[in-house]
Amino acid sequence: MKRGEFALCALVLACSGCGAASGPKFRAEPVPVAGAVVYVYRPYHFFSPATDPAVTCANETIEIQPGGYHAFQAKPGPVTCSANSGASVQFEARAREEYYVREEVHSGLLVNVDLQLASREDGLDEIKSCCEKQ
Repeated sequence: MKRGEFALCALVLACSGCGAASGPKFRAEPVPVAGAVVYVYRPYHFFSPATDPAVTCANETIEIQPGGYHAFQAKPGPVTCSANSGASVQFEARAREEYYVREEVHSGLLVNVDLQLASREDGLDEIKSCCEKQ
């Protein structure tokens, strides 16, 4: 195999998304009458760290892979979503509502996690285009 062909094969393999979430594409969960749904999603980035930090939201903990999401069921009232790195976001959940929390994982000397509450419009657009269920 020539060097150019090898480089092309390596590039194709690198761009294939190895390590990204592999579940079904986003599908909205039914929103309970007496509760809320909180979607925590992690967009896929080529240079995203290989670690999957634990995220806790509404008393449930899961590790979300790059390009993945998880739907948490929450009771109305104060909700805190937090990462094991110390990042957190708080909001007041209302019954029959959906909320979107974006997880960004950055590498450096240490892995750094940011959690941001997204608007329903932005969160829904982004999760539909980027994420698969964990």
